[in-house]
Amino acid sequence: PINEIGENFNSLMLAVREKEELLAAANGELKDQYAELELLHKQAREMADTDLLTGLRNHAHFQHHLRWEVDRALRQHQPLSLIMLDLDHFKIVNDRFGHQKGDEVLKRVGRLLRNEIHDGGYTARYGGEEFIVVLPETASGAALEAADRLRMKMKEVSTDVGLPESIVGGSFGVADLPLCANDADSLISAADSALLFAKRRGRDRVAYFRDLSGTELEDGDIERLQSRLEGASLQTIRALVEAVDSTDK
Repeated sequence: PINEIGENFNSLMLAVREKEELLAAANGELKDQYAELELLHKQAREMADTDLLTGLRNHAHFQHHLRWEVDRALRQHQPLSLIMLDLDHFKIVNDRFGHQKGDEVLKRVGRLLRNEIHDGGYTARYGGEEFIVVLPETASGAALEAADRLRMKMKEVSTDVGLPESIVGGSFGVADLPLCANDADSLISAADSALLFAKRRGRDRVAYFRDLSGTELEDGDIERLQSRLEGASLQTIRALVEAVDSTDK
């Protein structure tokens, strides 16, 4: 009986070891599958946040990121600047040279922004031919300089994609916290309004929200400004009023 018990015990231990090996193999396979799912999830999240044409962040990611940056800037009492960029006469590129060439321009502009904006800066495609640059801990003066550097670099895009020289240009609108706005939506409205000023001054230039000097508004511009500033903070409205007063008492 003792020998029989010993044989049964050995058989049982052998079966347990076989099960342990099967469980270890299954556990390893599950870990591999989990790691693969994590990678796929990360890739899917990255794709959801990325503009597939330019490789920059997309509009939805920008909205979330800007609110996070604004909250941080207000909490730490730090400046924050926003640059809104619109390609000048982009419709001409599409009409004369085709949408494929227009896509090449957008890709090249995306690469330009990635190469030029660093040290904590953030870039995104706002939509169509409009792009966004967020500059944390940056006041309006430095933001205006950065925008003008981008404006000059933009002139190289035409040659890079095989278009006539200087056919591609950009207009830039700049706004900042806390002088132009005190929340994310107002900051966007202010930068968008400044972009309108840049276009009204002849395009291919940089405009700051609080600086209206030299801007000749056209018919309908007041209504356009009104629509841009609907829902804006009192801070943004006050900044615009001060800019108007400084231009025309």
